[in-house]
Amino acid sequence: MNLIRGQNAAGAHLVKLSEGPVALWAWPVAVLCLALLVLLGDPWGAATHVRNIAFDAYRYAKPRTYEDPRARSGLTVKVLTADRASYAKFGSWPWSHATLAKLTEDLKDSGAALVVFAVPLDQPDPASPKTVLNYLPAGPTTDPIRATLAKLRSPDDVLARAMADAHSVTGFTLADAAHGPAPTIKTAIRMSGGRAETLLVPGYAAAAAALPVIEKASLGIGALNLPVDADGKLRALPIVFKRAGKLVPGIDAEAVRLANAVAGMTLVAKPGGVLPGLGAPQLTSARIGLVDTEIASDGTMLINFSKDAKRDISAAALEAKTLPAGVLKNAVVYIAPLDATVMTPLGARSVGDVRAEALENILLDAGLSRPNALGAEVLFAALGGAVIIFLGFRFGLIWAGVAAAVLIALSQAFAWAMFANSRLLVDAL
Repeated sequence: MNLIRGQNAAGAHLVKLSEGPVALWAWPVAVLCLALLVLLGDPWGAATHVRNIAFDAYRYAKPRTYEDPRARSGLTVKVLTADRASYAKFGSWPWSHATLAKLTEDLKDSGAALVVFAVPLDQPDPASPKTVLNYLPAGPTTDPIRATLAKLRSPDDVLARAMADAHSVTGFTLADAAHGPAPTIKTAIRMSGGRAETLLVPGYAAAAAALPVIEKASLGIGALNLPVDADGKLRALPIVFKRAGKLVPGIDAEAVRLANAVAGMTLVAKPGGVLPGLGAPQLTSARIGLVDTEIASDGTMLINFSKDAKRDISAAALEAKTLPAGVLKNAVVYIAPLDATVMTPLGARSVGDVRAEALENILLDAGLSRPNALGAEVLFAALGGAVIIFLGFRFGLIWAGVAAAVLIALSQAFAWAMFANSRLLVDAL
């Protein structure tokens, strides 16, 4: 019995020596490998979600200091807004095309260089005589009224005339199914270093253009879509999209093009991938005249948001001609839906304000950029994790904890320095 008992004890001891260390090493190595796979594969957007939390914190802690781009670019950016006096004067949104025409004329008279209609204009004005005629039956009593209405000028035509005189940009809405006439693109988009069909920009099957008379009067047209991230926040502005496999500009890219008085833009693509230079070509920048803007592989520009901007223009004050002298000289003015807001890292903003912010980023070369550093970030995580595991087994958990704290502090300090000093978003995840 003693011999058997001794053998069992020895056997148990052997199992403890052979399986114990293997199990202890396997768990932290498995956790490290899982973390690296999450960083590389981004399953269900898990890594992106955590990155966005960190990058949003950076933006909130150090927002862009507002700067009027007039001194650097010769242009200023404004947003037409509605205060209490504006609603009392023009009613609730949406305003009629006749009202928009009058405000457009006022903007031109006040010195505005370009008016960007970031609103869908694909439907006739409800007050248009042609619209009323559709609901007025023919007959002896109504024919005189119909004849008079047919002679009246449509508010759509009035708006188109005002837009042509003021230099304007209008938009179309991209969709997966056709629900209106296709737009006639007025800009040439060239590729450098890649092919359009391989790019990762959002693609749609169809688009609904503005009314033909309005589209014809516009110097440029671009997509109105503003895709948000999975958590509902808008962090980037699309520069280009795909419609039926072909590249089309965003409306803000068209504003930049016309502000630079050029016929098109060039998209620059370079080999990307985890190891820079070895992967498929990905978008890196958009060249529009003298402007060279860094963009992400999906064709968006990361917005560097500011606080306390001074870009709002009251519609009532514009109509009453009570604005300060020269405030609209050489201005790019956005007319966007007054009742539409989006969530940003700095809270809720109007659509017009977000677009104006992005245009300021482009004119000031103040946008954010996410460098192709995923390979370096994963390598740092792998080496750092290996060091922590080694110290834990060689010298104990205290030394492993100290190493982990130091590595976390160093990575966070480096990421913050890159953001604060160079506007680079480096992942300290």
